[in-house]
Amino acid sequence: MIDELIDRPKLADDEKDYLTVLTDLVADYEAESIPMPRVEDAEMLAFLLQTKGVSQAQAAKQTTISESTISEVLSGKRRLNRGQIGKLSRYFHVEPGVFYYGE
Repeated sequence: MIDELIDRPKLADDEKDYLTVLTDLVADYEAESIPMPRVEDAEMLAFLLQTKGVSQAQAAKQTTISESTISEVLSGKRRLNRGQIGKLSRYFHVEPGVFYYGE
């Protein structure tokens, strides 16, 4: 049903409301039934670099995070702080929550 509604060129207001409720229900179900394990900073950053097709140096320059910091994160020697998470999430166009912050 969700796919059918999304494929329509225009939705009536009640169809938009129905789609919102359905997507919320599916998201809640998936969150409970299919929990996603946390991914460490190093793994997520490596994935995003590869997906975007950029080097550590390019990402460092564009985010103003030192290349040595990015290297240390990738090697697991360092964790990202909140400021770095914000810069990387904006650079890669992802939610900050994809990065793990905390112990």
